Amino acid sequence: MKIMDFLSHLAICMALAFIVITILNGFNPLMSFLTSNTTKVFIFIFCAVVIVSSVGAIVRGRK
Repeated sequence: MKIMDFLSHLAICMALAFIVITILNGFNPLMSFLTSNTTKVFIFIFCAVVIVSSVGAIVRGRK
């Protein structure tokens, strides 16, 4: 079960990193972190799903 805990925490960290990259792209679009609006939407949806599922897995693991 330890590997699942690690993967859940890693997923949260990676999702937060994607959110930071998306925000940075909004402030400085010349760096071209993200090139299309569709990609941005999918990354935000991905991040939300990963955070919700990972927090749920962590909470279940602690019960």
